[in-house]
Amino acid sequence: MIKKIFILLVFLIINPLIAQWKLAGDKIKTEWASKIDPKNVLPEYPRPIMERSDWKNLNGLWEYAITKVGEMPTTFSDKILVPFAIESSLSGVMKNVGAQNELWYNTTFTVPNNWKGKNILLHFGAVVEKPVNLTT
Repeated sequence: MIKKIFILLVFLIINPLIAQWKLAGDKIKTEWASKIDPKNVLPEYPRPIMERSDWKNLNGLWEYAITKVGEMPTTFSDKILVPFAIESSLSGVMKNVGAQNELWYNTTFTVPNNWKGKNILLHFGAVVEKPVNLTT
């Protein structure tokens, strides 16, 4: 009984997040576009030649905001499917940020307990040189 309740709770929590993502537009779509699962986006290790035994995939639905250059967002009210570019159909957004604006991403994740006391390295690909604010 407890297991059924747990599964129902997980479904109720995750379902609204998944429902917020869908393909945007019809540009640059391949036959695989409709097979994207926002709960399990590109689950394979991104650099097989450098694969580590302990790693965490952060692909999935993140919050995002677009602000004028130099302004910090006050809220993150929209969703984007990472790792896809905001201009792409697969991101679920398909917007052009523009030179006068900046794109901000926001997400939270849990560091596995067995990583306690270990050095943790985060890799961000295809981002500009601005620093990332990580809070624990």
